[in-house]
Amino acid sequence: MILLSIVAVVSRGKHLEDYGLSIKNLSFSCKWGVLFSLTVVTPPLLALLVLGQLKATIENVESLVVDIFWYFVMVGFAEELFFRGYIQTRLNEAFNKHFRKLLGFEVEYGWGLIITAVIFGVIHIFSGINPFKGTYAIKPFYIFIAILATFFGLLFGVIREKTGDIWTCSILHGTWDFFWILIFMPSNATISGITMFIGFFIVFGILFEKFLSSDHIARRLSN
Repeated sequence: MILLSIVAVVSRGKHLEDYGLSIKNLSFSCKWGVLFSLTVVTPPLLALLVLGQLKATIENVESLVVDIFWYFVMVGFAEELFFRGYIQTRLNEAFNKHFRKLLGFEVEYGWGLIITAVIFGVIHIFSGINPFKGTYAIKPFYIFIAILATFFGLLFGVIREKTGDIWTCSILHGTWDFFWILIFMPSNATISGITMFIGFFIVFGILFEKFLSSDHIARRLSN
């Protein structure tokens, strides 16, 4: 996905920074990415710790380094570059931006954000299909995950439009997958899922409004 995105952008004579790889707001985007991530994973970590059910599948330092690279670069960054960086931007170019509000948030966006979120959600239905392992299952659980992925795809799309880059989304996406797959599911998926939603409620119910109304965002939109 990283290679396809970069080749597609360069072959069209476009600048990578226009497709989410801008470093103009890097410190701002990374700061909020870390803050959002800590808010999301802290409730389940505390709950599992209190219940004495906290465990992880990380075996050693080498495994930890590989996992961090995989989930933050090959999953979080790669998927956000491909979906929010390239596809959303390219579709916005084709359909323009006609709307001003989404999910109650003020943001200038076009059909690119909506279509990208739907595509992002639909591909999660096929998470159980892996020809290399010989698995071809499409279960109700994956449909539920696809619905959640579509919803979060919309929110990630809003962040991408507001910041002008993909760094906040990449950090949050990578952190979510890393903790969910390696720690929360092996520990207690039910407790982790419930408490993680508490974290997401804090992010998108309280912090997100402060993020959108920050002076940095306002200055960027006025330029």
